Amino acid sequence: MKEDWDRSLQVGDLVTGYHVGVWKITKIEQRYVTQDLLYPAKYAGIRWSRENGYTLGEEIMPQIHYTRVLSPEFEPSIKKNADCEARYCTKIDNNYLIQMREETERKIMALSMALRKLLPTTYGF
Repeated sequence: MKEDWDRSLQVGDLVTGYHVGVWKITKIEQRYVTQDLLYPAKYAGIRWSRENGYTLGEEIMPQIHYTRVLSPEFEPSIKKNADCEARYCTKIDNNYLIQMREETERKIMALSMALRKLLPTTYGF
């Protein structure tokens, strides 16, 4: 069970991560399978196992360290440091913004249609 993550992540990138808000990557910590990580797969929740295709010394998903720069409401944030596995990070770039705009437009359309059905005279639809 090899896990995938965005290998283009770099220090300085803006991302969404495991924690709410917008974060700036400050460090990418490379990690490797060590003996104490190489558990048999029978232990629930253990990903780094021989049965899942991992071997001792193999490079695994890095730990991303970041600092929050914007709150969940996209307002300036008090600086807070945190970290998470790379699989939780999504780079904020033009593609991300386009995807978010399309998602927001779909939600607005769904809300508008629901209001037309539920309250047709109130909203003048």
